[in-house]
Amino acid sequence: MSAFTSIEIRDTATLRPSPLPAHYEFLQAPSPRRKYRINFRHPAYAHNDNLLFTLYAWDHADGGIHHGLAHCACSIFADNRIDGYFSRTCNDEHGERIDAAWDDILPAADADYYFYVPYPSESPSPPPNESRTPYRWHIVTNFQDWQFPQVAHEVFTRCAGSQDTVTNTSAQSTLTAAIRQRDLTCRVTAFESGTEVAHLVPEHERQWFLTNSMTMWNNDLTLDSENLLRDLSNAVLLRSDLHTAFDQRKFVFFPKGPDDLVVHMLEPTTDIGQLYHNTRVSIPQCSLEFLYSRFAWAIFPSLSGFLSRPGRSRLVVRLRGNAGERVVEEVNTNALSLAKRATASRSISPTKRSRAVADLDECDIEYNEAKRNRTYQISNTLPSFNSTLPTLDEDNDNQPKIPGSEIETANNPHSPTSFEISESHDIYSEQFRIEKLRWEALKHQRPKGYIAQRPEYDRNRPAREELEMMGVEIRDGFDDDDFG
Repeated sequence: MSAFTSIEIRDTATLRPSPLPAHYEFLQAPSPRRKYRINFRHPAYAHNDNLLFTLYAWDHADGGIHHGLAHCACSIFADNRIDGYFSRTCNDEHGERIDAAWDDILPAADADYYFYVPYPSESPSPPPNESRTPYRWHIVTNFQDWQFPQVAHEVFTRCAGSQDTVTNTSAQSTLTAAIRQRDLTCRVTAFESGTEVAHLVPEHERQWFLTNSMTMWNNDLTLDSENLLRDLSNAVLLRSDLHTAFDQRKFVFFPKGPDDLVVHMLEPTTDIGQLYHNTRVSIPQCSLEFLYSRFAWAIFPSLSGFLSRPGRSRLVVRLRGNAGERVVEEVNTNALSLAKRATASRSISPTKRSRAVADLDECDIEYNEAKRNRTYQISNTLPSFNSTLPTLDEDNDNQPKIPGSEIETANNPHSPTSFEISESHDIYSEQFRIEKLRWEALKHQRPKGYIAQRPEYDRNRPAREELEMMGVEIRDGFDDDDFG
């Protein structure tokens, strides 16, 4: 595939690190050069609008990244489509497929790689002698919406034999005592002093853990409901500074080779990277499923650049119908609304409103002032809480109220989307028409018999309960990971 052969795995770390091997001397540079970056793109969009994320290419002195790691990341963003593949070209439905083994290196010299996903089998075939554009596969936007697959990626499962060692640690009064007895030293540095217990699936992702029934991978099936994440297979002993870097998503544990788990640096550092990147680690009592989940959790923030562009409306969230089936639906991912949602999900207490929210409020004021100076007017700037959330049920009364369209009910004097639109502003009418068509298309994508699960608003219902029914995650306090 390329002039590169394979990754040179370094020996297990000792208390006194050995001199930096010649193959890794490039890590001593004060900042990563551009040649050590690889862009991964979506083939179905224009080149100036298709960058998914960027990874640092530190697996070769001339710039390169482990093929299996890059494929794992892309397949997670593509909703576990492990049948996807990389191409250096973006010309048609298939692209020029890269033929590479999992442990081969993707050279950074090519700069860009496109992740192709085949069309679903039920998709109609194109007419004879006609080609299709690349499949516009859906993107999972955050870890909370990602569903753990029935089987982890092959890159992880191939080393299951070396990770299925059941711990013999006797019962301890605390998780820390049990992990210290099991691991003895930091699993990366071999230090005994200053060590802490680090979770693979973080404690604050408890809801995701329960939703995905991750307890099936626990070794201890007797844990009570409040301590399900405190299983020994979900924890590892790390030196305190590495624990901090681990929680800041600076590195992950990843299998490079059928028997080797190594430290892989996701972010540049002045010390940890050159000391431990691609260093072999021994954590056989840690569940592969939890290691895979940790990898997914660590890479999702790399999508932030893709999500922050204004006007995004083609990304996906995870919903569930009444029968429990998973549904893919497109949502508006405007940066302003996403920031508001992220802040609101942490707390509803007025005393905890962050400066970011205040800044967003100022943006709203400026935006509304600008709108008032145009030729259409807003009749009411606040939504009516006497109406239910927009749904796509067969009942037309529950259709979304699209301003300027015939499906907006005229008998709702409290509608927040009643506009007087000047004829000179046809662009807004066109936007409303497109919005209507989008909702009608989404209606036909709903599972048969789908019923919106949110009940009608009850003014006597506590605000906290109402927000939880709307899907808002409410946290009673902050932890360090919220700012990591």
